[in-house]
Amino acid sequence: MVMSATAGSGAPSFKYFNAAISNADKAVEETKRRPDSSPSMRVQAIRRLSADDLERLGLASGEVKPA
Repeated sequence: MVMSATAGSGAPSFKYFNAAISNADKAVEETKRRPDSSPSMRVQAIRRLSADDLERLGLASGEVKPA
């Protein structure tokens, strides 16, 4: 699972994404490449998804979706 945070004039805004990518750095990079991301987003991996999680979420290998 990957989290992104954007700080604006008020409180930060958080978005969560599920990534079917085992390498945390690659999951973060793929999340940053999404069309709904912005350069001001701070993105970090927060936990590894298990094979059961990926199956339950219907994620294909390499896929990133909003949580």
